[in-house]
Amino acid sequence: MSRLSDEISVRIEEITRQENILQKKKSDRSEGRLRVSRDKGVARYYKVTEKGDPTGTYLSVKNKREIEKLAQSQYEKKVLELIQKEKHLLLKIDDFYKQINKGKMEFYSGFEELVFLYLNEARKQVIRPIVPDGQTYKKKWLDEAYESKEFLPGAPEYYTGSGIRVRSKTEWMMINTEIMLCEGLSNI
Repeated sequence: MSRLSDEISVRIEEITRQENILQKKKSDRSEGRLRVSRDKGVARYYKVTEKGDPTGTYLSVKNKREIEKLAQSQYEKKVLELIQKEKHLLLKIDDFYKQINKGKMEFYSGFEELVFLYLNEARKQVIRPIVPDGQTYKKKWLDEAYESKEFLPGAPEYYTGSGIRVRSKTEWMMINTEIMLCEGLSNI
């Protein structure tokens, strides 16, 4: 599989462990939620148990254990909710990448290409893709005329696999690599 898919799987396992821990602690959670307000720089804590109650019942600092329990409970509930959403999305993405790996696509750069790939041919003709697919990129690159700078008299001569004269070994390697990649894309 791909490195991305492996990382997604690791994250799903991590989330599942966290989710199991939080699910077990669910029974220990306090009912209601903690509302915190500030009055002259001093934190005031309120326990809100009813949905329509905007203020709640005041908890003095002497009730520190209950304040901590409510805060922790609310925190864990929010974390559980968010990691379940994250897990749901990651499972969908992981499934998506597995479908791609099973399918006809060997060369895939992202969702942009996938969206374009599944458009009908008439629509493809009137859309400029954000990221061109491999075939389009190959055609554009091969159709583009190569214009090199002037050659100095007595300069070494380097020729690419397609017969283009270039000025340096670096230029030769870049063009030959690009041609090789484009030829490789024709098999996709």
